[in-house]
Amino acid sequence: EVVTRLAGQVLRLLEDEGVVDRRGGYRLPAAYTHEELGAMVGANRVAVTRAFGRLQDEGAVELRRRVIHVGDREALRRIAEQRS
Repeated sequence: EVVTRLAGQVLRLLEDEGVVDRRGGYRLPAAYTHEELGAMVGANRVAVTRAFGRLQDEGAVELRRRVIHVGDREALRRIAEQRS
């Protein structure tokens, strides 16, 4: 499922380049487009946009000015580990 692959990719990017933000969460310093992320996880832009909606609904991530902020890393990890 796209949402599990996307959650896993965001976690990998976070480990490689994530920084702590002012709110005590984490963020990716680079602004990735949904197309770029789709290429990373084997999905189209629309599917990535839907998957981000689900990740935001779960409180795992927030998109602000195209920057991915991770407020709940454990929720993101749980989603990444789900099997479809």
